[in-house]
Amino acid sequence: MLYAFLRRVTRDLFSFLLAPIVVIGGVAGSIVTSFADLQWWLLITSLYILTPLCFSYLSLPAVRISKRNATYNPTNSLLLTGSIATTFYIYLLIKYRSMLSLPTLNEVYEARYAFGAVVAGWEQYGITISKYAGAFCLVGYAVQKRNPLALMPACFIYGVDYSLAGNRLSLGFLLLSCALYYWFGHRGKSFQVRTIPATLSIVSAAPLLVMMIYPPWSLNVIGLWDRLFLVSSGLFARYYDFANATQFYWGGRGILGQIFGGVQKDYYAAVGEHYFGPMVSANADLISDAYINFGMVGVFVALLILRLLISERDNRLYRQKQTLLTTLMIPYSFVLFSTGLQTAMITGGFLFGLLILKSYPRQGSQPPEQADG
Repeated sequence: MLYAFLRRVTRDLFSFLLAPIVVIGGVAGSIVTSFADLQWWLLITSLYILTPLCFSYLSLPAVRISKRNATYNPTNSLLLTGSIATTFYIYLLIKYRSMLSLPTLNEVYEARYAFGAVVAGWEQYGITISKYAGAFCLVGYAVQKRNPLALMPACFIYGVDYSLAGNRLSLGFLLLSCALYYWFGHRGKSFQVRTIPATLSIVSAAPLLVMMIYPPWSLNVIGLWDRLFLVSSGLFARYYDFANATQFYWGGRGILGQIFGGVQKDYYAAVGEHYFGPMVSANADLISDAYINFGMVGVFVALLILRLLISERDNRLYRQKQTLLTTLMIPYSFVLFSTGLQTAMITGGFLFGLLILKSYPRQGSQPPEQADG
């Protein structure tokens, strides 16, 4: 099943977006539960590997927004979007310069709460769009033009974001941006199936190597490693038990909660406080978030909605412009790895990413950049 899904990743954008959930959360969860309980193993394997694989084979009609012809080159739009994001972060740097710091991994929560208490609501949306769309538009532009100078503003955005808000994901995105440019832009490599297990092997082995070389970093490294593997299927087990022991939230405090009469509570905070202590918010991936709100039906509906958002026309574009689309869409795969679909659409920048995808001019019958490996 896993090999079949990995082959879909380079052909199907839906599979690409779910790759972190399946490959990191699903595989890790399946391995762990195989030593514990058959029922849990079947549940994790079904929800995190088999179900996404089945949905990846659905072929859906196109949803077209752009009618521009294929001669239009949108590369300049990437630069414009990135420039706006960079300008916005220069504004944040000037306005909140007194809060600049380099928090350690033990201090990031204090920095995040302090910044969140003073930042305006519209600025929060600007931060989200700038990080998930603007910065990666710059990375995409840098890859397309093979210009390392275009990468610097993206690194600036993530550096300032970590200094102000202590967002650890920004450090990861900074490293990811550099890695994407090095692989796609500098070396001119293509995205292939065999790079996925190789990358995961490096990600898994690197923390062990760091702890061996410099033991004082062990606690921080363990924290990052735990964050990487626990946040998906590991937290699903908590969400599953919590929902069945207490109640389903029917959309919670969000827009869906207003439609379905949901429980007006923050279930991230409720689960975090129940299992980890006060003032802890437990992130939930797309599957965990859908389950605590609507149960098993919610999981299938959330995956169906995501599948409906990605048409076969989008998949053809993905195969034709795979390097660029991989660069532009990879942040949203991590957004879905750590939050629900509703939150990803509204506050995670995923809606903006879909607009970029749908408005991108199609290239007719142009062959793909590379064959599936």
